[in-house]
Amino acid sequence: MTRHPPYQHDGSVSTLREVVELYNRGGHKNPYLDVKMEPLGLSPAEVDAIVAFLETLEGQGYEDKAPQAFPQ
Repeated sequence: MTRHPPYQHDGSVSTLREVVELYNRGGHKNPYLDVKMEPLGLSPAEVDAIVAFLETLEGQGYEDKAPQAFPQ
């Protein structure tokens, strides 16, 4: 999860922390923002905990490379 920044559909966010902080603020205000998108109200410690959790999702033994060939 942390191996391929930038994040978001447009590559506008550089780190997982920035992603969590963006959602915590309720996103970027714009005419297309869903009306259901609201600030999360997370504390700094909660933001830290979410980022730490996301960083654990990489696991061990994960190979971050394409296979040499696909099955035919």
